[in-house]
Amino acid sequence: MIILISLILAILLTWPFAKKIKRHAAALYFIALAMASITVAITWENAYLSFPGWIQTWIWPMLAQGAFATALFILVMFAGAFPPESKFYKKYIPIRMELSIIASILILGHNIGYGKTYFVRLFTEFSAIKASHAAAAVCSMLMIVIMLPLAVTSFPSIRKKMNSKAWKRLQRTAYCFYGLIYLHTMMLYVPIARTGSVSGVLNVAVYSMIFFCYAGMRIQKAIKKRGRSVPAITVAAVVLCGGIIVLACQPWNLIGNADRSESIDSHYADGTYEGKGEGYNGIITVSVCIEKGRISDITVVSTPDDSVFWKKAVKLIDIIEEAQSANVDGISGATYSSNGLKNAVEDALRKASVK
Repeated sequence: MIILISLILAILLTWPFAKKIKRHAAALYFIALAMASITVAITWENAYLSFPGWIQTWIWPMLAQGAFATALFILVMFAGAFPPESKFYKKYIPIRMELSIIASILILGHNIGYGKTYFVRLFTEFSAIKASHAAAAVCSMLMIVIMLPLAVTSFPSIRKKMNSKAWKRLQRTAYCFYGLIYLHTMMLYVPIARTGSVSGVLNVAVYSMIFFCYAGMRIQKAIKKRGRSVPAITVAAVVLCGGIIVLACQPWNLIGNADRSESIDSHYADGTYEGKGEGYNGIITVSVCIEKGRISDITVVSTPDDSVFWKKAVKLIDIIEEAQSANVDGISGATYSSNGLKNAVEDALRKASVK
């Protein structure tokens, strides 16, 4: 669980060094900026594919997927949710602004790194992007719009120039930002969970537990303060509940990226058929050869997916050929790629089906 590892690491790097973080904030901003820039460069060049497997699996996602930045935001969130007399409140409230700025810089590295693919596709190749990824990309853009003013006005020199009431009103939009973080992660992990992936289910459970625990603590604290912050919390609650409704009703298979439950006719016309399915980074194309009504060969024509995942997913070809069906279990650790491969084979078999 990358988010739990990131959260533990974030606490270990901040709890004992709170005073130093406050004292050396400017240096930490530059370090965060350097890390974000490196993350963008490595992501754009796919240089991470040369990293050892354990780094790709456990370390790289903390930066590239924004897990560590999200962990810092979680600390910032809960800093205000805990009661003033608690140790957590006393430890993190003094460095709340510094942590939020560092997290904002790091998360921009994630957004720019992935934005080159998903933000561009959202406006130029909308039909080629998963419904869930499109929704996640929209959430990301809304988060950036909210986050940048929050981060900029967190700098003491800028905060001093602002009207106190105006600054507080702006800071309340952080509740919407937190809600969008949850919604963004659900858009990415719920489709994976629906495929039966254990990691997908655990991610949905962990993020939900964290964010709904936070919402409950904020509501409880607001009630104790006689509702002074209730309007902002109401907005966050609406975003969270809206996200659940959207996720519950979302037809994830609109663009063919989900597992299809309908059966495929077992009788196929001889010939070679091309099929397409959406993998993690785009459309996977395969060529399926039918001889004497059976699948005799499956060839991958093209795939944009990263080799680290594709090497796992491609093992499905032998399984599909042996089962004479694409209705087989996906590969753990390469859910999107394996589903894309299965959907591409299904697409080809539909064309070959004798009706």
